[in-house]
Amino acid sequence: MKYFQAATLLTLLSTSTAIPLKHTIRQTTQPSQDQVLASIESWRTDVITVNSFLNIATTLDAGDLQSHAMMTLAFAKDEPVQLGILSSISGLADDALGAINNLQEVFGNVLTSLQNIIDNPTDASAVSTQLEQINNVRCCNVLPDLDILWQSAADDEGIANMVDTSVPREDACSTTVIC
Repeated sequence: MKYFQAATLLTLLSTSTAIPLKHTIRQTTQPSQDQVLASIESWRTDVITVNSFLNIATTLDAGDLQSHAMMTLAFAKDEPVQLGILSSISGLADDALGAINNLQEVFGNVLTSLQNIIDNPTDASAVSTQLEQINNVRCCNVLPDLDILWQSAADDEGIANMVDTSVPREDACSTTVIC
């Protein structure tokens, strides 16, 4: 129940402000191996879903864009929840701690941009700007940080051979975004 309440609170806070999620809700106890494995797998699903949206967003009409963005936002909101779990692992390497801090600072940008697309899907220029912002944040910050965090978490918990820690990239990371 507390986990649900924390996730709900985080969701409300993240959709009501563009302020970075510097105070991400964290678990208060060390997560188990199973929790870490489930968190990485869930987060990977979130990443794939957001990537899929970003790969097709420019081809969608306003109505489809809005509905796809709404679904994508639900998955994107889960990413800070998974960060809360992985950030509770004690003894993570310094580079993983740096990745956690950076993720806490940039997550709000992606959520805000998705909400802006939902709020105004008919303004092609604004949608293009929001997609560019999302791609820049994800390609240059979020996804490289996940490369570090997922591997470190899996290594720390002794599950590196049990979970896929590769971080999929949206098409823009290799075609248009320069970090």
